[in-house]
Amino acid sequence: FDEVLEQVKGFIARGDRTLTISGGEPTLLKKRLIELATTASQGGIDFIEIQTNAVLIDAPYAQALRAAGVTSAFVSLLSHQAHHHDLLAGLNGAFDKCIRGIDALLDAGIRVALNPVTARATQDLLADYVDFVADRLPRIKSISLSAVQPHGRAAHNLDLLPDYDRLSTSVKNAQTRAEHHGIRLLNPY
Repeated sequence: FDEVLEQVKGFIARGDRTLTISGGEPTLLKKRLIELATTASQGGIDFIEIQTNAVLIDAPYAQALRAAGVTSAFVSLLSHQAHHHDLLAGLNGAFDKCIRGIDALLDAGIRVALNPVTARATQDLLADYVDFVADRLPRIKSISLSAVQPHGRAAHNLDLLPDYDRLSTSVKNAQTRAEHHGIRLLNPY
């Protein structure tokens, strides 16, 4: 942690204005995350983003993050269907916790962008995902698409990988729905 803190101080000295904190899962170490964000914010970094699965974030944690200077969260809501999300996250009950975390972040005034990591099981559901976001999470205005890559767990379970021909059609349908709802769909390639 001391090395990371020194790196952030170096960013501040250099005049950087943005910081993204990712992990593993940065919210696992609450006190360190708060200290890191506070140091960055007090040093003049005015855009501080965390990349998270949001399952540990409740209202007090979200308020503490905002007070520390966190302005944005990039949240891995992997599917709008609980069973797909939980399977892809590898954690039963993760969907409900993630939604609760997203709500807490938004209520605290932290901007949220979603990152559905599309797998074979969810490749045909992107347009429905966009509709879900528009209906259940209307304060979210951007979704950043990505797809499962053959690394980690997927390297040994290739049936997780999407079929890019089918995914191409799904992305086009999602773009149409996103435009209709006023949601920016990032990385639609």
